[in-house]
Amino acid sequence: MLICNNSAKEFEQKARAERKVTGKNIAAALFFWPALIGTYSNTEEAINAAKERQVNLTNLYEQKGCR
Repeated sequence: MLICNNSAKEFEQKARAERKVTGKNIAAALFFWPALIGTYSNTEEAINAAKERQVNLTNLYEQKGCR
């Protein structure tokens, strides 16, 4: 369970990193600003999915009585 939960946390961290100011995001803002909105939207979905996965894994872990 710990490994799966760590994977979900790592996925969330990577999605959050995409939101920060990167060369890709600056180029998107300068040349094609809708791409920047798309990136933000995609990272929001990825972050939410990672959080939900963490909750689901924790619930399964507790229901199964794992230690």
